Amino acid sequence: MRRKRKHKKTHLLRLLLPKLPLFLLILAQFLGFLFLFIWIARISATANLGYALILLLFVSDLACCLYIFTSKSASPFKLTWILIVVGLPIAGLVMYFFFANKMTKWTAKKSKARWGNVLERKPSDPKVILELERANPDASGIAKLIETAHGDRICLNSDAKYFARVEDAWPIILDEIKKAKHFIFVEFFIIHPGSEFYDTVLTELQKKAAEGVDVRFIYDDFGSLRHAPMLYWRELKARGIKGECFYPIRPLIDVRMNNRDHRKILDIDGHTCFTGGFNLSDEYVNIEKPFGKWKDNVIMVRGEAVDNFTRMFLENWVSSFHPDEKDTVDEYLNSPYIDEIGGFPKGGFIQPYGDIPFDGFNMGEKIYLAMAGDAKKSFDVVTPYLILDEVTENALICASERGVKVRILVPKIPDKRAVFNLTRSYYEKLLEAGAEIYEFTPGFVHEKMAICDGRMASVGSINLDYRALYLDLQNGVFLADDPSIDDMSSDFERAISKSDRITIETFRRWKNRNRFYWALLRVISPML
Repeated sequence: MRRKRKHKKTHLLRLLLPKLPLFLLILAQFLGFLFLFIWIARISATANLGYALILLLFVSDLACCLYIFTSKSASPFKLTWILIVVGLPIAGLVMYFFFANKMTKWTAKKSKARWGNVLERKPSDPKVILELERANPDASGIAKLIETAHGDRICLNSDAKYFARVEDAWPIILDEIKKAKHFIFVEFFIIHPGSEFYDTVLTELQKKAAEGVDVRFIYDDFGSLRHAPMLYWRELKARGIKGECFYPIRPLIDVRMNNRDHRKILDIDGHTCFTGGFNLSDEYVNIEKPFGKWKDNVIMVRGEAVDNFTRMFLENWVSSFHPDEKDTVDEYLNSPYIDEIGGFPKGGFIQPYGDIPFDGFNMGEKIYLAMAGDAKKSFDVVTPYLILDEVTENALICASERGVKVRILVPKIPDKRAVFNLTRSYYEKLLEAGAEIYEFTPGFVHEKMAICDGRMASVGSINLDYRALYLDLQNGVFLADDPSIDDMSSDFERAISKSDRITIETFRRWKNRNRFYWALLRVISPML
């Protein structure tokens, strides 16, 4: 055991040492700001100059607060930054300038044009829309919402298979990679070179690249910071894989560091795709157990709907890395190799969708809100973090108060203690409205799933927290009247049978001990 711990420390040191200059440069910038504040304080010793600086600071803070208040940001985000600017008059202005996820009309227009018009979107088949309207009118409304916002069409010539454990999907993933003949697109928030799960996937990807398969790989630099060496994309390219790192951490303070690629996509030949809550690291398959039993899910989509995933990936690939390749992507679109799996399969209505922080639409949040509003009997939610804005909280409360059975599953064992306590602080109003909240006792729940009346569901990468809903690139799958929804419901029932149901009395005991701590966490919740 000691040898294993020593090996882990050595491995961690090997990863972090090359990144030390980067962190030192960022630290140097903060120290520079600190010396600037001290210098201003010294020169303001002269009375007249001091009064002028105080007046200038007051006007600057007031203007910044008015700008924040009138922005299109969410209410918790506005409150947090107004308190920071007022509470730290100089430092708060600097922090807002560099770190806030603010977007002017010009930058919003530029980003939306860069992301939204990369690829031409194929519209939904009118016959499919009409059939969905007849079979499930509520789902039809959500499908139209998704397509209107981002162009992701609803498909009927597709099917889905749900895996309640990543361990069960692992051999299927490897088998499907081995079958690839044309291209494999991989996009993940966290990769862990050296872990068994990642290395087995990488080995198969390298083999396919050697066979001439077009293998492309996007990983997020911040998500993989603890595991992947700097410039790891070079190692991928040395293996024949077209690797790219999303928004590398830079020595200069950069507001783009606030927007991360939280997607999970493994697209094979445009006819088979895996997504869910999982990443490519050993805790997701319970080889490593840092937080007890790790509960996560995978959904495999086959058929016409996979084209939505292909477009999502290529949109990121072209927008973020290779704008010169825009005219070369058509060969990957519209399911060109569907005959290799026997043609289009038959399942329910399936609609993979993407979410980007640059268009101001907040797709993930709107899907949660729409499903909560449409629920007639039940609305089940699984999320590792429950950090709600007022609109989402009220939607869940209203659903419960009008008789919908609202059940929410969260972890009992936290991966981040502050976020875990913040999650618990949101229980009170939900419990008072009659919602049921369960904490998964065996360990950490990392699934992101919502099921409405057993007939609609959304599963993917989107947590119910501020960062997931507003700041990061995300993806999910919306399903209606598909057999896989029954498997999701069964998985949910098994999970809550192993969970503690939280009562209002239990919550109030926690609240008495944590009142002020929770209040502080609420203030800084958009930062977590």
